[in-house]
Amino acid sequence: MDKKFFFYALFSVFAVAVLSLAPLGENSSHCGLPWDKLVHFFMYLVLTVTVLRALTRTKIRRVYRISFILPALFGVLMESAQYFLPYRSFEFCDMLCNIAGCAAGCFFYRLCHRGKFGVSGFAQRF
Repeated sequence: MDKKFFFYALFSVFAVAVLSLAPLGENSSHCGLPWDKLVHFFMYLVLTVTVLRALTRTKIRRVYRISFILPALFGVLMESAQYFLPYRSFEFCDMLCNIAGCAAGCFFYRLCHRGKFGVSGFAQRF
């Protein structure tokens, strides 16, 4: 296990949890774009990539499945917790964006990853 990326994965989990449960100001939409959904998507994309990177060199089988399922379940848990918070609201679309971000993170990592242990020049910069 890559300890540096394990730390990054734990930090990502902590950051997503804080951002998911913290009180927010007014929901605003700039230029008609759904910024809230894009934030959900990219937060879980980054979380999934960091989990994948941390688990890639382990002896764990099915790393992609685990790296998709754990962040997706975490996203469902965080969105479900918002139902019980008076200053947050549960939205099914947010949950779908979380899961889509996890799938995109797996796809992105797979796209940038060559072979079992080597990475392409693009992914080496991370």
